[in-house]
Amino acid sequence: MISARAQAIRAVALELERLANHVGDLGALGLDAGFLPTSAYFGRMRGDYLNLLLNLTGNRFGKGLCRPGGVLFDIDAPMVDDFCSKLKKYRKEFQDVSDLLFSRPSVLARFEGVGVIDLKNAKDLGLVGPAGRASQLECDVRTNYSSGMWQFHHVPISLAASGDVYARAIVRRQEVLRSLEFLLRILPSLPSGEILVRTGPMKPDTLAVSMVEGWRGEIMHVGISDTQGGFARYKIKDPSFHNWFGLALAMRGQEISDFPLCNKSFNLSYCGHDL
Repeated sequence: MISARAQAIRAVALELERLANHVGDLGALGLDAGFLPTSAYFGRMRGDYLNLLLNLTGNRFGKGLCRPGGVLFDIDAPMVDDFCSKLKKYRKEFQDVSDLLFSRPSVLARFEGVGVIDLKNAKDLGLVGPAGRASQLECDVRTNYSSGMWQFHHVPISLAASGDVYARAIVRRQEVLRSLEFLLRILPSLPSGEILVRTGPMKPDTLAVSMVEGWRGEIMHVGISDTQGGFARYKIKDPSFHNWFGLALAMRGQEISDFPLCNKSFNLSYCGHDL
């Protein structure tokens, strides 16, 4: 059984990853809208969150943290104080720069009404993550299938209604602020427990499903064991599997010059689609 402390550390890492990528995506959208100041600011801020992951795991992308039975790295009291101090500073910086991005008429003119997907089409395509929530589709594993720390520290679902590039950007902005709030709430009160416990052998002839709300959306791992307790089948479903079709639909009737903006507003994975 994974301890509450290990679950909390996993949640911290996942929200730091979400912060880094959402901030980076907003910077990329500013760049493709021709508004370079926010691109530069957000690009630097992305590095700040990656550096926090580096401090936690020894890797800027958080590699090597999670293991069956928990995590490999702990968070001590000085690290908690350092993280909270930096996150409060980053929150103020993010609010200032995002206000700059979303208050410029030239930016809004490029975001609004571009690449629209309505709620019906979002449901029909099964869009997940910010792409689905931007079309008012209430899908977030942290709420719909909450586990670990999200059972005790609720993160409200961030929704928008217009389903365009603006909506996908504003959902990211709101999720950044809510991830920061989540981290500042749980870091000072991390539960106790072993960070890693020995796991027993897998049960034979068993189906197991794991769901996590990654920064692109819902990630699923499905494993089936054989009669000897080994893997008979293992499948990963990346959010890009659903959302590439959303990008294709968003581009219908649009100018070719709108493709970079629409593409960045989804920011999908090629290899994730082909898993």
